[in-house]
Amino acid sequence: MPETRLSDIVQSLDQQEFAVKLAAIEAAYEGDEVRMQLLDEAVDLLKQAEAVGEVQPMSDSGMLSAAAQLVEDHIAANTEPEGSEKTAEAEGEELSKEAQEELYELGNLASEALKYAGISEEDLEKVASEEESEELGRLAANILIHLDSEEE
Repeated sequence: MPETRLSDIVQSLDQQEFAVKLAAIEAAYEGDEVRMQLLDEAVDLLKQAEAVGEVQPMSDSGMLSAAAQLVEDHIAANTEPEGSEKTAEAEGEELSKEAQEELYELGNLASEALKYAGISEEDLEKVASEEESEELGRLAANILIHLDSEEE
């Protein structure tokens, strides 16, 4: 069995996380050409900002999340709630609910994976930064990918 490098695991987890987020966003934005166009533009802007050092380097998954948030912030700031049955605020809440459900499910899977790796709740309480939290999430995803590949 070939040796698996941590960097390969992290990259694989990011790709899997990206695919899940992209599917959720595409489902939420289905038929909304304005949001899809804004999402493309937001990703381009973030890539440009990253290239010139205006923002910290991001994973593909992180960039997709940031771009979707920028789209929703832009829509909310530029849409009058009056004049439509479904306001931008209501659409944003629906997206947030979908995202929350997705994150909850992913959190449960990550928790099980970390338990499998021997990481306790006490260990998790010691996580002090968002970067450490992201690394733990990637580790959990890698564990799940590894376990899934062993089952096949």
